[in-house]
Amino acid sequence: MQEITVNGKDFDAPEEVYEFLAEKLELPGESDGNLSALYDVLLNLSDDIRLILNLTEVEDDAMMEILERIAEILTDAADTSEYLEVSIKQ
Repeated sequence: MQEITVNGKDFDAPEEVYEFLAEKLELPGESDGNLSALYDVLLNLSDDIRLILNLTEVEDDAMMEILERIAEILTDAADTSEYLEVSIKQ
């Protein structure tokens, strides 16, 4: 199982979070911040992946808002995909 940890405090902009996930998940095409594309990729996983989203120590309200939106997408995808496990640390 591949484990990917997203430490929210390490990012300064929402686009950086998407780019990080796009790289780790090997998303096709440009990393344009499309959260719908991220959801679609998560639903089509064929290998086991555990995503850990660490929201502790995030001080910027705008970053927390986008990270919470990403957490919703990850959780929704994990409810559907048998290959995805998601852990949210708050």
